[in-house]
Amino acid sequence: MKKLFALLVAVAFIAVLPVRAEEPADGAKKESADKPKKLRLVKPWADLSTLNDEQKAKISEIHAEYVEKINQLREDEEAAIMALLTEDNKAELAKQENDRKQAQKERNAARRAAQKSGTTQPADKD
Repeated sequence: MKKLFALLVAVAFIAVLPVRAEEPADGAKKESADKPKKLRLVKPWADLSTLNDEQKAKISEIHAEYVEKINQLREDEEAAIMALLTEDNKAELAKQENDRKQAQKERNAARRAAQKSGTTQPADKD
């Protein structure tokens, strides 16, 4: 029964995937000049039903500008802090990052194994 359900879910998922046109052999992307890009606003602005197209475009532009600034500030902060660290600090930081990545790989492997076997563990209730 579980296999039948999984098969039905997979077929339904595949059925709703958008069909992609083949890209040109030279690797060039098709120009979308004939169709304007749909704007996706973030909350809370996305919930406003009274915005006109001009407002949506301007909000999207402002948001993109500030996201770029925030990302640049984060990069600047990291560079400034890294400049303060000793080689021992940097080695410890690299080890922590490697440990974090290894733990994530192990969690992903366990998740895939659980999905493959069709069993999952109940969430801990505290």
